Amino acid sequence: LIVYAGSAQFIMVSMLATHSPIMSIVLSVFLVNSRIILMSMTTASYFKNESLMKNILLGTLLTDESFALGMNKQNYTEGKLNFSWFNASNLLAYLVWALASAIGALLGNLLANPEKLGLGFAVIAMFIGYFYLQLISDKTLVLLLQLVMFG
Repeated sequence: LIVYAGSAQFIMVSMLATHSPIMSIVLSVFLVNSRIILMSMTTASYFKNESLMKNILLGTLLTDESFALGMNKQNYTEGKLNFSWFNASNLLAYLVWALASAIGALLGNLLANPEKLGLGFAVIAMFIGYFYLQLISDKTLVLLLQLVMFG
C-alpha cells in the first residue's frame, strides 16, 4: 500500500525489483498518473462552490473508476455532481483497493496461474461496462456514433 494507483503500483514494484534508480521510478509513476491531473481539472468544475480542502480531498482520491462513474452520473443529474456522493464513491474505491491489495499480498501465492481464471480480463471488462453506461446515458455520444456509422 505504498501508492494509491494500480498501474503505478505495478510499475513501481517491478522497477524496485530490478533495482532501478529512484528518480526513474518517481518519473515513471508521475507520467503514468499525470492523467489524474486532467480528470481532477474536469471534476473540479462541478465543485466550484466547495472549499479548497474538499476539492483537494476529491482530487487526491480520484481514480479512473470514480471519474467514469461521476461522468456517467452527471448525465442523469442534469450535469450536476454532489460532493457527498462523489466523495463516497472515491472512499469506497479506496477501501476496496486497500482491502484487495492486502488480500492479494497475503493470499496471492495461492493462485499459481491467475491468467487461467481470466483475471487478466477483469479490468478490461470493467471499463467496457463503464463505456457502455456512458454510451447509453450520454445522448451526444449516441448521436456521434450514429453519425460515424451512417455518415
